[in-house]
Amino acid sequence: MSDRPSIYLASPNTNWLHAALVSRLMQWLVTGKASWRLNFKMATPHHRVRNALHKDFVKFDKEFHFTHVLWVDSDTIPPLNGLDKLLEDDKDIVSGAVTNWKRWGPQPVAWSRSEGGYLVLPPPQWNGLQKVDIGTLAFCLMKADVLRQMPPGCFYWLETDEWKTDGKSEDTVFFEHAQDAGFEAYVDFDVWCSHVKELDMMDVMKLMSPDRDEILKMFLEGDDIEAGDAK
Repeated sequence: MSDRPSIYLASPNTNWLHAALVSRLMQWLVTGKASWRLNFKMATPHHRVRNALHKDFVKFDKEFHFTHVLWVDSDTIPPLNGLDKLLEDDKDIVSGAVTNWKRWGPQPVAWSRSEGGYLVLPPPQWNGLQKVDIGTLAFCLMKADVLRQMPPGCFYWLETDEWKTDGKSEDTVFFEHAQDAGFEAYVDFDVWCSHVKELDMMDVMKLMSPDRDEILKMFLEGDDIEAGDAK
């Protein structure tokens, strides 16, 4: 049996892939460090395509006997060393640091439980490997046994208000299911990913660097920042 990881690539998309992501995947494929089964699947909404990728995993796993599942969204570009670093971390579930724009500006999807919800990990913890309650599936490596133990349909939008305008994304719901099953989740802040919206969120963070000092000051003065939705 080969010592190389056997990786199932699950890449949900809405009918496009960023060219930089395709380039990055090609760089990883040609190294020969792992065997791969690639699955780029298009469907909407987000939870539907993730469930379809899960269903395909169950089918392909019988032949390929995967060691890992790598989730990567079509608008997320990991750094060149991203895959090697997450493999080295050797955790049940480990995400790269992926930034979204929320109430106060860009924030990494790295949350810890608090009374009544979740809080973003404070900036002093934005380094190295950090244990979290909620990470992101935008760039996430998990051991195959995690997905093997998840039931069909484990990705879904969970409404939390009577108007059906607020809720938990399928990422958040999945991480909650995984923790209930006994798996631990981490975010590796040595693996910052570009998240391309209208602008690359990494570029936005650089442009806002003076304001990040104010954000850090908020944390040091005891003002918690509430986590938004993972999407």
